[in-house]
Amino acid sequence: MRFADGESISGKIIALDSLLIKGKRVSKYTVELGKAVWEGGKIIEFQKGAGRVSFLGTVKIDEVITEEDVKRYAEIICTGEDKSVSRGDRFMQLFDIALSTGPISWGVVSDKARVVDGTEITDEDIPF
Repeated sequence: MRFADGESISGKIIALDSLLIKGKRVSKYTVELGKAVWEGGKIIEFQKGAGRVSFLGTVKIDEVITEEDVKRYAEIICTGEDKSVSRGDRFMQLFDIALSTGPISWGVVSDKARVVDGTEITDEDIPF
């Protein structure tokens, strides 16, 4: 897919591949579509959408999304173009990108394994 101005996608990054196009390495991202449900500034649930979408990386996207972000939730919005940077008749696209802080699973977010104030809860901390 190629992003149009104002177009957005959200979901779980499920793959980051490297392709060779016209002798140049290009990143290819695959996202399983879905939405996050927010309450009180926190994600409380991830709802799986219908389908998957793939797109090629841009300078901005490649700066933000890395191999470590596979399995994380992402929201990517094309905010326009930078008319001062062009290749032929195409201009550099600009993006706002938000990523979850860790891997996600579809469904309700559990509070049991959350890291709070740098203190990680382990199996030893659970009384049963």
